[in-house]
Amino acid sequence: MESTRQTQQSLTVNGGSPTGAAETREPVASWIALLRPRILGLVAVAMAASAWISGNGEPSVVAVVHIVWGTLWVMAGSVAMNQALESRSDALMPRTASRPVPIGRVSPRQAAVVGILAIAAGCSYLAYFAGGAVATLAAFNAVGYVGIYTPLKSRSPWQTPVGAAAGALPVLLGAAAADAMFSFRALTLFGLLFFWQFPHSMAIAWLYREQFAASGTRLAVVVDPSGRSAGRWACAGAMALLPLGLALTWEYGSLWAVGAVAINTIGLAVAARFARQPSDRTARTMLQWSLAFLPAILAWAIAAKYC
Repeated sequence: MESTRQTQQSLTVNGGSPTGAAETREPVASWIALLRPRILGLVAVAMAASAWISGNGEPSVVAVVHIVWGTLWVMAGSVAMNQALESRSDALMPRTASRPVPIGRVSPRQAAVVGILAIAAGCSYLAYFAGGAVATLAAFNAVGYVGIYTPLKSRSPWQTPVGAAAGALPVLLGAAAADAMFSFRALTLFGLLFFWQFPHSMAIAWLYREQFAASGTRLAVVVDPSGRSAGRWACAGAMALLPLGLALTWEYGSLWAVGAVAINTIGLAVAARFARQPSDRTARTMLQWSLAFLPAILAWAIAAKYC
């Protein structure tokens, strides 16, 4: 028993104990959290789906991998830069206060340097493996997200469409893997993801409205606490989804139309309900629909194309 204790003490001193391993894991976990892997995962899925949806034929798997990989570097760098710039406001909101920069595990300077390097690496990778047009569009997206959307969050509710554009643009990059970056299908898919973010972001904004107000974020629910403005934003996005969905009927046929109308009609109904009666309950229902929308619409488009 004594020998076992001495061995454990020796491991602790030399950094080989569970405590030492935990100390090693914490910095790694902090850097991973800084890059927000869940968001990157969603981006990767949307880009890959866009590659198979947007073109007439099947894309090259190698091209898809190159474009997704390079874009994820750009997105990761943009997210890191965003957190470096928003560290003070993030520290004021419980939903973001535990992020690596507000709690001091990563400094704003470190996050900014890593962000710049990641964006540069991603754009260089895309320029080499996918071409200048793809790299330029990825760089434009990073500039829009970091240079326009991030500072606009503390100034104007019009941050919503700017952020939505930055969030939807990766599907055009995914379509580039099928040589269809600006095809009708790709642009329609961009529109679907752009307007989907209106009800999605308004639901989150309402549920965390007090935290956003305390942090100085100028969302619609902060500028207009009644929720009427947020309801209009949500309904505008949900209404735009219906004609956009039907626009692909010519491409994908009646199977697509049935599914798209069903998905988007439900979205319009929950958005209208939130607009009539803004509450945590109606906002949560709208959020649940928005979380289901993205995988549902992408899966349905793939099914309609190949069935």
